[in-house]
Amino acid sequence: MATQDHIHLSTSLGSAPENAPDIKWKVQQNGRQPIPNIIANHRRTLKSRLKLHRARDGSGNIIRLNDFKYILRVSDYWDMTKQERMDAILAMQGATVYLVDNIHADDGEDHTDDLKPMYFSILSDVTPLDPMLQVEYVTVELKDNSI
Repeated sequence: MATQDHIHLSTSLGSAPENAPDIKWKVQQNGRQPIPNIIANHRRTLKSRLKLHRARDGSGNIIRLNDFKYILRVSDYWDMTKQERMDAILAMQGATVYLVDNIHADDGEDHTDDLKPMYFSILSDVTPLDPMLQVEYVTVELKDNSI
């Protein structure tokens, strides 16, 4: 595994040998921001003692979810135009998507072990990079959908 300059993010998977989502996205350097998430409910007893209720798996371990925030570069590259990329982002919003993080196997190798089902929840901060609007950065937030 190596740190790549891109992620794979799409609603559908590509074919072998990669078996990865079929759209690759360039990410801004340090664009990946993990957002740790634990499902918990905290209440107080009548004597004000804290009572924690946490979601646990079958073995009693606390379920820890890994949400992610990325800053994607939207422009003409690889096999898609800027407009096609923007349309793809808008189509993914609110959908279950597949993610291969930027730390994954080299291109051409099997990406199955790096595949994460996610929910595309937030699209924000569309920031133009140049005055001709040929390059934009888009911030997206993905929620862990693995359980």
